[in-house]
Amino acid sequence: MPAHLSIRVPWHDARWDGTVCRDPAANCHCIEYENILARKVVSVEIGQRGKHFADLDRKPPCHDESAGFLSARPWATDHEHPYKNWKLVANSHAHLEPARVNLSEADSFVNHCVVVGSSLGSLIHTAPGSFGGSGGLRTKRSGC
Repeated sequence: MPAHLSIRVPWHDARWDGTVCRDPAANCHCIEYENILARKVVSVEIGQRGKHFADLDRKPPCHDESAGFLSARPWATDHEHPYKNWKLVANSHAHLEPARVNLSEADSFVNHCVVVGSSLGSLIHTAPGSFGGSGGLRTKRSGC
């Protein structure tokens, strides 16, 4: 049984609180994440700055990289598994369909797993409170 868990999250200027960065144009770390860089539109994010993911129809791409894992508010997203279109793993992941994921307080995509054997590719939630659910995980923001 592991003693700790480490997940990669993009840097956020408001402590990963489930909102769009206050200064999206100045966040130099977004370009280090291929999945964010390919979909980032700074002009859209500037218009959304400070708004919570739950209040947005078009969420910034960092939301898929657990950027809101310390949010005090629940929010939902439609998540497509990043390996779905990789030819190298087509046998095990090509069947996965987008799924609605409901994230609760201090939650992240680490708390959700894909049922690979399922023909629906559905997502299930691990036990409540695991890996920080119910406010168990807290961190201090690192510098830019």
